[in-house]
Amino acid sequence: MDELPTPLLPDFNSLVELYRQNPLAFEALRSQLLQAQVEAAAPRNRLKLEQTLTLIELTRRAAKNPVHAMVLANRLMWTAFGRLHRMFDEGTPLTVQERTHSAKVLVFAPRRPRDRPAR
Repeated sequence: MDELPTPLLPDFNSLVELYRQNPLAFEALRSQLLQAQVEAAAPRNRLKLEQTLTLIELTRRAAKNPVHAMVLANRLMWTAFGRLHRMFDEGTPLTVQERTHSAKVLVFAPRRPRDRPAR
């Protein structure tokens, strides 16, 4: 099976212009870039990366607006950072819940664009 080449990340101004002119194309590129990074990771890390990416995507969809999405993503980042800080700097082990916490990622058929709620 032939692998598609990893798309290159355009410069910031090009991304802004793409988002303004075609938000769906921007989202498609964002998704391609993220998936390419997951697939490029070591096999032992891919499941955790997929889970993290799913959590981020679900969080983005739950947000009321882009600023809210950023605040929620920031909260996810600081929560993860806090766990790492406790483990590495303070030597405090993860709790049982943190060690065993996992989720099964369910695969759903994609929604048609007209089914998406307006934001």
